[in-house]
Amino acid sequence: VAPLACENFATLCLNGSSSGTKKKLSPPPMGESGKPLTYRDSTVHRVIPGFVMQGGDFVFGNGTGGESIFNGKKFKDERAGLNMKHDRKGILSMGNSGKNSNSSQFFITFQAAPQCDGKHVVFGEMISGFEVLDTAEGYGTKEGDPTVPIRITDCGIFSHLATPGAGFWYDQPDAESYSGISPVFMVRPRVFVVAPNDNVIERFRGAMGKYSVVNGMAIDFENSSIKQAAETVLKSLYNWGVDVVLVAPVCAAIKDEMTISGFLKGGSDAVSVSLENTILVAKPADAMKALWTKSWMVDDKLRWQIDGRQ
Repeated sequence: VAPLACENFATLCLNGSSSGTKKKLSPPPMGESGKPLTYRDSTVHRVIPGFVMQGGDFVFGNGTGGESIFNGKKFKDERAGLNMKHDRKGILSMGNSGKNSNSSQFFITFQAAPQCDGKHVVFGEMISGFEVLDTAEGYGTKEGDPTVPIRITDCGIFSHLATPGAGFWYDQPDAESYSGISPVFMVRPRVFVVAPNDNVIERFRGAMGKYSVVNGMAIDFENSSIKQAAETVLKSLYNWGVDVVLVAPVCAAIKDEMTISGFLKGGSDAVSVSLENTILVAKPADAMKALWTKSWMVDDKLRWQIDGRQ
């Protein structure tokens, strides 16, 4: 739809990213402005409740600057992106100062914003992390100046079932570090629960508490086929909004109807994924233990930790 906008945004996310297998960050390239070409450590300078939050000005940090990856030049509006609608919450669109003036600034909608249609290039949408968006909106003002500093502490390219989709940074005390801390990403798994009824789903929620983002589906096996239920579960994985599926033991037969081979495309970001580390069978009381010991999010490369792990 908008390949220039997508390439620009993705590159600025990847530059300076801490995601991947290396703990040491590669320095991002310098732009024509003399500033690093990355969203990392940049600010969200504009937050208007009921409208948008806007960031991406890593040059001045106030909305008056910005720089593209295309030799620092502003790039054109892409017609297909201009024709798309700002019709719901979570739409990702280019910020600009007029026609064909795209650089690095972007905004995300808090709700439908038809006043932006035809003026800004839509090039993506949120699939997860809406609680962060809601929190940011709470610090907005009608003038647009946030009441607290909002900063992009890290950025990168999300690889489904290889990169956790939710969590937060924790400044872990580290006596050997010059600053006295070492930032650690604490993962909060996005879990889809399959259970025989809503009461069991609530038991899973209670067992996982604040340490996971939980959605669920109750399956009535007397009135639903296992195959149809399996297709529904796999769909939850395909939309990139779920990291792990937890299945109550009474519903374990559903796993026999699933396959995720070929689910991820090959290439440099291909990962080892299987039913065994993505779709787990566990009782509510054992849910967190299953996530800590059996899921693909158990990271032996120390890139992150699972929140609440004991």
